[in-house]
Amino acid sequence: MIVSIILFLTIFFIGDRVLAKTGAWLYGYSTMPDAKLYSGRGKADILILGNSRAYHHLDEKLWSEELGLEVKVYAIEAASMEYNEALLLDYIELYGVPDAVIIEPTCLTWDNGQVVNMRGLTMYSSNLKKLLKKDYYSQYIAGELFNLYKFNSTGYLNGLHKIFVEYEQPIFTSTITETEIDVVKNSKYQPYFFNKGESLDSLSRVKALSVEKGFVLNILITPFLQEFIVLHDEFNTWANSIRTTINNDKIIYNYINLIKLTDYFKDDTH
Repeated sequence: MIVSIILFLTIFFIGDRVLAKTGAWLYGYSTMPDAKLYSGRGKADILILGNSRAYHHLDEKLWSEELGLEVKVYAIEAASMEYNEALLLDYIELYGVPDAVIIEPTCLTWDNGQVVNMRGLTMYSSNLKKLLKKDYYSQYIAGELFNLYKFNSTGYLNGLHKIFVEYEQPIFTSTITETEIDVVKNSKYQPYFFNKGESLDSLSRVKALSVEKGFVLNILITPFLQEFIVLHDEFNTWANSIRTTINNDKIIYNYINLIKLTDYFKDDTH
């Protein structure tokens, strides 16, 4: 009986590891940006980092054409500053120092929950593994015991899907309606602009890294719907926290009020 149990567990763990390695290998053929990053296809002159407001607003094809340089958007939805820091550290480890890094800083207002969804990347990234271990220890342990658990996420399934369907950056084209604007105007106030977790410390480390490694760092706050901004007067306090951390106004570009027309907005924050 004991021998049978040992044999079963041995086969189970070997199978788990082999299948997980296969899953990681398959992901290397995906056309998703993060899959390209970790499989030798992600080198660029300029990196754009952030959350959905960079992912949906800053078109890497347009930026590449306008600048005549290779621009890669590694921002993803609901990504934290620490998540983006981990990607940047991995990029430098894999490819060397980029010429410039652009950060859309509303990623400071998100926690590290996205690292759970993208935990399959811990097969490639020691930095994301550290982040997962720090904030989601039970998820980390589960993935270390059963490697296939790392791939049990929508993030990984989306990556597999993009092996067969070419990835295209999802730039929004639809417009917010008057009804939706009224909802924004009349919504109950909930603070949006406040930094979560260790985000300011993370930003400070990235600033120090830019000085150490010699790449240009720019902070780019993309536009918000004006009706949303009216409700959130904590923005100035939040922006000042970034200025204090960066200590260089010349690299901060605040375009929060740049676009007045509602026709250019998908919703209150995009």
